[in-house]
Amino acid sequence: MKKYCNQQGITLMELIIVIVLLGIIAIIAIPNFVTIGTKNDTATCKRNQLAIERAAMLSYGDAISKGEPRFPDSDALSPLFPENKLPACPVGGNYLKTYQAASGTISCTIKDHER
Repeated sequence: MKKYCNQQGITLMELIIVIVLLGIIAIIAIPNFVTIGTKNDTATCKRNQLAIERAAMLSYGDAISKGEPRFPDSDALSPLFPENKLPACPVGGNYLKTYQAASGTISCTIKDHER
């Protein structure tokens, strides 16, 4: 017994459904990708701040052992990092030093990057 099939492709309705579904997926996915990039930049900035603070504490401890207790400037900290450069904020913010009693705190000028 022979079967004949008259359907040779997809219908317009099937094509429209696929396009609508792809649009819905794109509407959901694209904002999530943007958020991931922003969160990554913020996390990188906070890690950089912590790295600079720890380097400053090491340098300060070294200065105390030499009898010269003073907080280090960026020139004294640069050799402690790769390529002799302090890490930079990935978004272009600047790191500010705030010295309290026995520790230095580093903060970024970008509001969302505060620790």
